[in-house]
Amino acid sequence: MVDTLTFFIIFAGFFVICCSFSLIDKKYGLKFEDWFNGIADSPFPNQHNHNENVSTSAQNIRSEKDEEIDALKDRIATLEKIVTDRSYELNEKLRELK
Repeated sequence: MVDTLTFFIIFAGFFVICCSFSLIDKKYGLKFEDWFNGIADSPFPNQHNHNENVSTSAQNIRSEKDEEIDALKDRIATLEKIVTDRSYELNEKLRELK
């Protein structure tokens, strides 16, 4: 079993390591935190321009997909209006009788 003092020492050591890592990350602009959180593709500064291009193209792809999804939602709403219209139901019944 781990006693309280050992647990506290392990926790404090982990906390110090995380804080030091965060300070170094911010000081040198390494973007390790962004990399761990999935925001940046690489934490290294020499690939900074490449990451901006990748993230910009990813944003463009997302915006195009969002526009396409919005257009599809509009089409579905229009089709729902047509199908739920009473005259449509009547026309379908008349077609079945023919």
